[in-house]
Amino acid sequence: MAESMTKSVHFINLPDAAPGTHRAITVHKYGRVGARPKVYIQAGIHADEYPGMLVAHHLVRLLDIAAARDAIRGEIILVPAANPIGLAQFANDRHSGRFVFAMSVIDQDLVEILVNLS
Repeated sequence: MAESMTKSVHFINLPDAAPGTHRAITVHKYGRVGARPKVYIQAGIHADEYPGMLVAHHLVRLLDIAAARDAIRGEIILVPAANPIGLAQFANDRHSGRFVFAMSVIDQDLVEILVNLS
């Protein structure tokens, strides 16, 4: 008898912006850990690139259906919004995305966190 497919949702906590707030990266995992083939999909690392995040959002629903039907071979890891810090950054009514206001790039800080998922 084949092992049943699973889905789990994990949260990678990020530094809080202010007391009483919380930020996290949401990770959806499908299939069996260590199964092959393995696919890692992420969107929004630059935060101001919306099309990939939109597709990933809809992909979660489709993968949920596939998981419920036991139709996933291998392992799938999906991070629909890889940079929630950048998603919240606006200056002068414009989305600034991947930069902190001191103008240093924050993408590399997230890469170390995300690389451990794959």
